[in-house]
Amino acid sequence: MTPAFLLQFFLLALCGITANQGFYLLGLDNTSPTFASAIQNSVPAITFAMAAALRIEKVRLDRRDGVAKVAGTLACVAGASVITLYKGPTIFGPSGSGGGGGGLELAAVGGDKNWTLGCVYLIGHCLSWSGWLVLQAPVLKKYPARLSVTSYTCFFGVIQFLIIAAFMERDADEWKFHSGSELFTILYAVSISLSTY
Repeated sequence: MTPAFLLQFFLLALCGITANQGFYLLGLDNTSPTFASAIQNSVPAITFAMAAALRIEKVRLDRRDGVAKVAGTLACVAGASVITLYKGPTIFGPSGSGGGGGGLELAAVGGDKNWTLGCVYLIGHCLSWSGWLVLQAPVLKKYPARLSVTSYTCFFGVIQFLIIAAFMERDADEWKFHSGSELFTILYAVSISLSTY
């Protein structure tokens, strides 16, 4: 274990855990669960585009599999764009809207939600998830112990989220355990993390 590996694990955690999950939760808070889960379908296309741009993945347009990868990527991007840009008629809206366009803004935005900002967060989530997948390849070539890479990445992710939580939640009462199941959940997570070593 060298400081260079520790730095790479820290950066993998920053990209793949902290940014990934942070952007996802912020995006989910500002959009809908349906949209948040649908936009994740663009992750394979973004991952392929990043890997091709970094020359980790070779694109061979003279072969059928290469053409299929490019066609699949374009179809994935087109589908995600349709989901993002098309706001169809409201199926379930506020009572009295009649299912027409009158309640469209309320149903789509959901009160105090910022749909545009939520979309930006979810795109950040997809980019950081794809970046994490792509950045693992060179790390695993130099450090081929996959479970150890995952454990170190998760460890640094926990540390990063604890630092963020300490800045965001300053009320000491919120840090107290309110039930035995909360304590059990934390101990179980720690035991799973330690068992991978």
